[in-house]
Amino acid sequence: MSIRSVAIACGMFVVTPACAAQFYIVQDIKKQSCTVSEESPKGDDQVMVGEGAYGDEASAKSDLKKMLVCTPPEASNEQPATK
Repeated sequence: MSIRSVAIACGMFVVTPACAAQFYIVQDIKKQSCTVSEESPKGDDQVMVGEGAYGDEASAKSDLKKMLVCTPPEASNEQPATK
């Protein structure tokens, strides 16, 4: 294997992960709503929830549906207490 081949292989290894899209579950603190975004949270009014960056949008959306912090009370399965 030539030095050039090794250099190209190393270059591809370094560049490939950077090219892959990453998805984040971002919560808007004021609205208490969550979205899947390709950008990490910015500013004081947004926080990242979940397990950090996801490699694909489907995984992020799947986890978003399971997040209690992102589910409005009226959408949960819990019934309100009656007197």
